[in-house]
Amino acid sequence: MINKRNIIFFSVLFIIIGCFIWLSIIFNSKSDQKNKSQHSVPKTTQVVSSDKPESLSGQDNTDKTSDSYETSTSLQKQLDVEQALSVFVSQKLNAVDVDSREKYLKNALTSTAFSGLQIELDSINVKKMIATYEEKNEFTSSSKSILANKEVTNVSIFRDVSNANYYYVEVKYTQTSPVMPNEKLSMVEKLNVSVDDDKISDIIVLSIETLKTDKE
Repeated sequence: MINKRNIIFFSVLFIIIGCFIWLSIIFNSKSDQKNKSQHSVPKTTQVVSSDKPESLSGQDNTDKTSDSYETSTSLQKQLDVEQALSVFVSQKLNAVDVDSREKYLKNALTSTAFSGLQIELDSINVKKMIATYEEKNEFTSSSKSILANKEVTNVSIFRDVSNANYYYVEVKYTQTSPVMPNEKLSMVEKLNVSVDDDKISDIIVLSIETLKTDKE
């Protein structure tokens, strides 16, 4: 009976010890895995990135070149408009200059604007008036207001902020006439101008004002 109890006691004891050893092994194994896992994570540092990555530097240069080109093109268009309006307003009382003005405006204006503003017809009429004046030293009722030398002194041009193809222009010039040779008028002509590509598509004369009159 004693031997049987001893056997049972030692059996239970061995089972308890075995369980304890087994639990200890499992615990140590998990602990090692945790430690290994912790050691496998590298240290990190915060990287502050730029809003504009370096890979866009080439694009940035392209944008600057594009902006420069657009500015240059816009400036050239403005200069072309200034030159065209200067020629449009100016006038010299000789047939050669009248023909030169017509030829220039034919290239500077669209065909629709050139015909609509009657540049060619005006040139023909002015040349006839000049011929009559030179031959007979006479003025007609209409030629008194048309026969005048107009010399442009300043052109001020303002581009429409909502449309780059529209301009408001003020052209200042001096005017002398054979009708009143002792008077020199300072004038300003105000215009609205439309541009289509590289040519003027319309000119609207808003007003013509006399700024002052100088008498000799």
